[in-house]
Order: sequence, then structure tokens, then C-alpha cells
Amino acid sequence: MSRCPVPGDEEKSHVMHYYKAMHDEDNNYKGVNEWAVDLKPIVDYYLQATGQKLVADPNSQVDATSGASKQPAKPEVKVDATTSASKEN
Repeated sequence: MSRCPVPGDEEKSHVMHYYKAMHDEDNNYKGVNEWAVDLKPIVDYYLQATGQKLVADPNSQVDATSGASKQPAKPEVKVDATTSASKEN
């Protein structure tokens, strides 16, 4: 299973996306199960219920010095397909 935080407004939400591979009884890959959860309401409830609060750690150190690369937007790609993926029953 992998976890992926979603960048955004940390004051209002902290959304995590989780991905887990799905396999059948014979261990054949069947797809990915994805779910997302906003952890902020859970943390807020816990802090309110316990009377605790989050505070900055003066001893914390940043372990990254850069963000994602910024590139100019690519021109829009024209779609050349008129149908969708096949559906099996």
C-alpha cells in the first residue's frame, strides 16, 4: 500500500490518498483500490476531545530544500479516439 499526501491548504484540510493493489485468489493483479481521507477533521476532533494542541517543534529540521519542478503548460492535445475502453461482462 502506498500513501500520498495531496498538496493544498493545510489550515483547512490534510487529504491523504491511499493506493493498494488488488489480486485474485491466484495472485493475478486485478487493479488498484484507491481511497482518500481528509485527516484534519479527525485530528481536530481528537485535539478538542483531549484538550491537547499541536505546537511547532523548535528542534525540527527541514529534510527537503526544493519543491516540484515548474514547467510551462504543454499545448492541448487533440483526442483522436471516439470510443471508450472495452467493457467485459
